[in-house]
Amino acid sequence: MNASDWDQGMDAGELKYMAGDPVAAAEGFAATRSAAGYPLDFSLASLETQVDRLLVLPIFRHGRERLPTDAEERNEAALAAYIGETLRRLFSGEWIGSFYPRSLALNFYESFVMFGDFRFEPHLFVGYRLTNGEGEGSFRSYLRSVLPRIEARIPAGDPHVNPQGLGVITPPASGE
Repeated sequence: MNASDWDQGMDAGELKYMAGDPVAAAEGFAATRSAAGYPLDFSLASLETQVDRLLVLPIFRHGRERLPTDAEERNEAALAAYIGETLRRLFSGEWIGSFYPRSLALNFYESFVMFGDFRFEPHLFVGYRLTNGEGEGSFRSYLRSVLPRIEARIPAGDPHVNPQGLGVITPPASGE
């Protein structure tokens, strides 16, 4: 089932809760944004150079003053999917959970990539950055801090690991 099939006979509320494929969302976002001058080729270099450029575009909701439009939510979910899918491909990860192509908020809790025992949640940084602004720091900086955990496949909170040697980690999901 593709996105246009979902749209037939469903209202926006139903569509928001329809699970989808993060790989397809990432590939679609990469194609669209690459055509617009943001080369997204699923490389580490594209994450380091393009994500921060993308985060300031008006295709995303910035701040907390209003609810995001449907298009903004799709773009936010797709950007997070691109980040997760790029890292999954580069470091042999596995998507876990349900991915909602029309809702960053649902993905915040339900969609992540596992690298061994390390749970990477690409939606967290995207959500925090778009809500709180540049005070959250750059994606490039965040990526550099999380890559050692991804490469080592070490879970957050492992008491046998010196966190100073590995950098900042993704916060655990609520309830953990």
